[in-house]
Amino acid sequence: MSKLLIDDALKAQKRLKFDFPYDVSTWINNMGMMMENYHKHTTWSDLVQIDSTTSVEDFMRLSDKYGCKCYFSGEHGYPGEWLKMYDICKSTLDEDTRKKMQLNNPIAFRYSAEVYWVKDKDKIFYEKYTDKKGKEQVREKKDNANCHMVLVARNYNAIRKLNYIISCAHVDGFYYKPRIDLKLLFELDKDDVYITSACIAGWKYEDAEEVWLKIWKHFGNSFFLEYQTHNSKEQKALNKKIYEMSQKYGIQTIIGLDTHYISEDDCIKRDNLLKRKGLHYEEEDGWYMDFPNGKEVYQRMINQTVLPSEEILYAMMNTHVFINGCQDMTYDTGFKIPILDKYKDYDYQKRAEVLHKILEDKYEQEDEEHHTPERKDGMLYEFGEVKDSGTVDYFLDNSALVDLAISKYGGQLTTTSRGSASSYYSSKLLGFTTMDRFEAEVPIYPERFITKERILSSHQMPDIDFNVSSQEPFVKAARELFGEHGCYPLLAVGTLGEKSGFKLYADIKGIEPSVANDISKAIDQYNEAIKQADDEEDKKDIHIEDYITNKEYLKIFNDSKSYQGIIEQAKVHACGFMLFNGNTRDKDVVGYGDIRYEIGLIRCHSESTGKSTIVANIEGGMLDSYGYVKDDFLIVDVVGIIYKLYHSIGREVPTVSELRKMVSGDELTWKMYAMGATCSLNQCEKASTTKKVMKYKPQNIKELAAFIAGIRPGFKSLINGFLDRIEYSNGEKAIDELLKDCFHYMLYQEAVMKIFSWLGIPMKDSYDTIKKISKKKLKGEALKHVEDTLKQHWSENIGNLDNFDPVYKVIKDSARYSFNAPHALAMANDSLYEAWMKAHYTSKFYEETLNHYQAKGDKNKVNDLIKEAKTFFGYSMASYEYGKDNSKFTVNDETKTIYPNLSSVKGIGEKAVLDMMKISEQGINNFVDIYKSIKGTSVNSSVFEKLVKIGYFKKFGSIKQLLSIMKIYDNWKGSTGNGKKTISKADISKLGLDDINIRRYATDITKSGKVSDKQFTNVDWIGIVKELASNVPDEEFGILQLVKFQYEVLNHVDYVDESIEWRYVVVTDLNTSYSPKFNAYSISNGKVVEMKVHKAKPKFDKNVINSFKEIPFEDGDILYIKTVKKQPKKQKVNDEWVVIPDTFEWWVKDYIKVM
Repeated sequence: MSKLLIDDALKAQKRLKFDFPYDVSTWINNMGMMMENYHKHTTWSDLVQIDSTTSVEDFMRLSDKYGCKCYFSGEHGYPGEWLKMYDICKSTLDEDTRKKMQLNNPIAFRYSAEVYWVKDKDKIFYEKYTDKKGKEQVREKKDNANCHMVLVARNYNAIRKLNYIISCAHVDGFYYKPRIDLKLLFELDKDDVYITSACIAGWKYEDAEEVWLKIWKHFGNSFFLEYQTHNSKEQKALNKKIYEMSQKYGIQTIIGLDTHYISEDDCIKRDNLLKRKGLHYEEEDGWYMDFPNGKEVYQRMINQTVLPSEEILYAMMNTHVFINGCQDMTYDTGFKIPILDKYKDYDYQKRAEVLHKILEDKYEQEDEEHHTPERKDGMLYEFGEVKDSGTVDYFLDNSALVDLAISKYGGQLTTTSRGSASSYYSSKLLGFTTMDRFEAEVPIYPERFITKERILSSHQMPDIDFNVSSQEPFVKAARELFGEHGCYPLLAVGTLGEKSGFKLYADIKGIEPSVANDISKAIDQYNEAIKQADDEEDKKDIHIEDYITNKEYLKIFNDSKSYQGIIEQAKVHACGFMLFNGNTRDKDVVGYGDIRYEIGLIRCHSESTGKSTIVANIEGGMLDSYGYVKDDFLIVDVVGIIYKLYHSIGREVPTVSELRKMVSGDELTWKMYAMGATCSLNQCEKASTTKKVMKYKPQNIKELAAFIAGIRPGFKSLINGFLDRIEYSNGEKAIDELLKDCFHYMLYQEAVMKIFSWLGIPMKDSYDTIKKISKKKLKGEALKHVEDTLKQHWSENIGNLDNFDPVYKVIKDSARYSFNAPHALAMANDSLYEAWMKAHYTSKFYEETLNHYQAKGDKNKVNDLIKEAKTFFGYSMASYEYGKDNSKFTVNDETKTIYPNLSSVKGIGEKAVLDMMKISEQGINNFVDIYKSIKGTSVNSSVFEKLVKIGYFKKFGSIKQLLSIMKIYDNWKGSTGNGKKTISKADISKLGLDDINIRRYATDITKSGKVSDKQFTNVDWIGIVKELASNVPDEEFGILQLVKFQYEVLNHVDYVDESIEWRYVVVTDLNTSYSPKFNAYSISNGKVVEMKVHKAKPKFDKNVINSFKEIPFEDGDILYIKTVKKQPKKQKVNDEWVVIPDTFEWWVKDYIKVM
């Protein structure tokens, strides 16, 4: 058999258009007839089409096991995140990396894509269809045949061309799928790419054969007709057709595996993922979608009984064309910082001189108070670091971008900062912040932001994060500066999270439901803690191990981590944008300076909003590795709020220097923290934080910044002493003296930098040293050298080593909680901008913040603000009222009255509110006339009824009375809405008209002058409705029904009636994931308490009379709590329920659902 195979393979070899890279007999006998798997899919396909759960690393391991040389990036509709795939392949050149990845040999990168194609993506067709009303209509449509083909780039310029073509498919070629067409395809040269006809989906057109022949004639020997191994009737027929075409025209053939999974476990994973998404691809039923070895491929093709052995071997051997037929690429990792057009003819030295001149000019524009030698020297030092690190253009770019975004496009940038950018005085001069490190209340060192050594050794660019109220002005500015295609949002890859990944794992592995439930509950608690964290620094201190405490459960969870990495969707990065206008070291390329060519674009589609966004096909983490610029324009609520607050009083947002003077010694501002009026005060508004800040009572910026740094989770063991202002000592007076600007605590990373510098570590190296020690990256001799240096200088400065070890331990421990000092200071200043407004312009503060959060749909924040305004400042809440402007919140400062915003209420909306205002402005003040006037407006009867239910028309009567009048009106207006034209005399009693002089509103005189025996005509139905309405009694519903109406319409309750027993509660925020818990709003006093009920009656607690199973309820329901008990809270630890000290829950034992 082997000899026959070798003979057939030798014959096949003679037909090859390339040099086969192996000895044929070795390939058959020793290499298992190995094929390069160019047509495959991994979990990265899921960004465009949910289709695989296989990781790239697992796929590479199996490829390597078979002896494959190449990894092909291609996925459905795009080339995968190709630069990331290149990076992974490049890393396999390193022997240590191969060991970690369990690879024997390096893997070569090949850029590919399985694209969707049509003949003409722009052609419009018209089709007839029947609408819901049965009428025949005509609609436009485009070609959605969406055939498949595989493209493999042969050189770097081909990669760029394919990036552009695929970008076009995602931008203007998208119709159900991202489509290229023949016109785009034929823009490629025949030597640019290899092309295969892919799977059956490549043959959807009736004239598919002619189309493929046309493609073959263009690409010649770079084109292959693709066989596949499926033993289905359709595939065998197609393989026969391909063979006939090949023989007739001399077209090369190749075998594609179309791999979607690589193991049985992978297959099950994929099936479960598709099931989770409600997907089933009928066309693939009966297909092989695995990754078999070459011998198995050969056998499957033989089993089809369609092709001769030689043809099968020939097509298998053709998969090796990619080894030497594609150029190996070495991608430039140098900085590719955009150069502004006005400086593009300058060399780096001259651009550096430009930056120096800008800094000098900006310094000269500072007021006299800020003209100091230390500032001038600081600016010159910083400029030197920037210049020598090769990042001059980064600062020129962002200075121009920020200026243009603000001056031309109305951008709003924080006056404070984010991260460590404000550690440079130059950041203030260039307009990135108004913070000045030379007048900071906390320790700030420029080395924390940039040193030339760190930039050059780490190959990481400076990282300035811009907190903004809106991204659009900054994106517009970037595109004006760097070109229409020089700025795009970055890709973010959405993977199955901890919980969804674990659930998929638990389903597949058959984990016992009670165990899976306990682990899921712990994951929920972990995710809630992450959600409540104030920023990324806090999140680093939150670990899943603190929530899954059972070691066996933790192992099960850890085993599910590969499932958590399964890609689920392409997302838009929250704030990251790629900036690019060319790589000056490589100008001779197609599409120079255009991200569509450089990286490529893909479309992200949000399942929740239905919105599509075009993003650069690269994640943020890859930008540093390859020298690209990422700017973060992070939308932060506090920025927009601060601008709105100060503009509302007719002034610009003060600079940080001006703010410092405003709040220094200002009792009213600091009183906000002491009294706990912290709603919408940055970093201080969570209930637990409010209690802490009330206890601490900060009196100046330095204290507030320290407080914000100190409330991080890692500082937990020290927080009580800090809040109580108990003097803290590190055990060594010299160290305490160094840290007097942060109350002796190592609150800030900069505090540790100061200590290290004092102990002989150069300031420029101090931050990197701290990071390496905290992450345990400093080991062996390197660690010993650092520790010896510290000890030597400790001994020289202090005279002995008595306290070195305990203080050094404190330094290492502080890595868990020490915070970025300029970031803490920036957050403190943001908080004070709001606190000052709340203290001095209270009404404006509430008016602006209420409208801001109402527009965002944050009902909890709105309710909290209203509650605070009432509690601390004596404001009262007006009700919704016809004739008042309820399109937004307005606050009357004289009467301290808050007039509510109705326009954001779901089901009502701004248009309806404005239409009601227009009706009011017309002077219509009769309820029936108002109801009549809504015809032709955006207010329908359903919206009108909602307005009635919340007392909007209370001036015209009670809610019960007005709803009755609405029913009368609806009865008389008829199905056309034009009212009854005639009244049968037989219906007078039935219509309730016995006591009405009907002849005032109608006539029974016929045209001939006779009295009609049967009916009245010319009916004034509005007049009748008004008289009937006047007879409706002015009675009101009971309080419980009114509460029910309020929740039904407004989705919240604020009714308070002390005459009602406290046990009557409204259910809000119901969560039934585990034991149902809800917020119980007491109608008697307006207080809210979290309560829990049992899902079913427990055997261990005989006091439980009713459970959720017997009496289910939902949000908005009113319950009567018969019995509720305060019980210690428990959590599961090592499979046992353990009481959490000093923590309690309210458990409902018996209740009635009232309504």
